[in-house]
Amino acid sequence: MPGTSGCSRRAAPPGWPGVRRGWTGPPAGACWPEPVPHSAGWYGTRDRWGGGLYTPDPPARPGPAGGEEAPVWFAHAGAAVTLPWLASLDADGLRAHCVGLADTLRERLGMPPAGSAIVSVRAEGAADRLAAAGITAAVRDGAARLAFHLSTTPDDVEAAAAALR
Repeated sequence: MPGTSGCSRRAAPPGWPGVRRGWTGPPAGACWPEPVPHSAGWYGTRDRWGGGLYTPDPPARPGPAGGEEAPVWFAHAGAAVTLPWLASLDADGLRAHCVGLADTLRERLGMPPAGSAIVSVRAEGAADRLAAAGITAAVRDGAARLAFHLSTTPDDVEAAAAALR
């Protein structure tokens, strides 16, 4: 039986009605309980300490236990500390920070402001130039896509602008 585990990007944290999930993401590995079916992890196998560790596609334990995955204690410890802090932030201020940095990059590149924390740069070699400067960008439909977050700084904006000029 396939296991059920995974994270929903749409669901709000339990007990936090009205909080948008996108601003309250816990550390990787911790998630809100909204199962997504997939195969069992090694923790849900019949022989988790034996062949379950090294056998491709090991048989799952019967019933719900077959969907168990290894505990991610450090992720949950991190979530316990970070989520109350994130919830205490001013959402409008956080959005203004992220959008402000993105619009600053747009200005440096001669693009109009867009009011979004995401900047897509459609220029020859943009992703390669960003990568050479140590900046991670996704490539979507041929454009380098930069997303600005809480941890992004004005120095990051200047570095991206310099790489793209």
